[in-house]
Amino acid sequence: MTLEYIAEVKDGHLSVIDKGRFYREIQSFNGEQVEVYIKRRVAKRSMQSNKYYWGVVVAKIRMAIHEQTGESYTREEIHEYLKQKFNPARFHSVISGEEDVIGKSTSHLNQAEFSEFVEKCKVWCLDFFGVDVDAGDIC
Repeated sequence: MTLEYIAEVKDGHLSVIDKGRFYREIQSFNGEQVEVYIKRRVAKRSMQSNKYYWGVVVAKIRMAIHEQTGESYTREEIHEYLKQKFNPARFHSVISGEEDVIGKSTSHLNQAEFSEFVEKCKVWCLDFFGVDVDAGDIC
């Protein structure tokens, strides 16, 4: 099991933000040695960026697909496709030698990485469907 917390270092001391949860959860490791990793926190994408992605980018792509093919897909299906296309994780079979791809989660992307992901989605939508995500009405 891996636990992850946000903390602040002040005057050489580590202060966990949610101490109650931290102390409750580490009880499962009582009497065991553990490994501790510390890294600088990178800003995650903003709620505004997330709202724009789901409410504008994904919505426009869904609409474009429906208008041009007659097919309807859920927001989640569109998101899964976009992750696979623009945030892929590739793996190889040791036995067959074949490569396969799954879409990696976007929830751990920082603001710059998420902005790049969204921009790739928008460019693809324009190139593939001829639809400018930022033009016209917001869905």
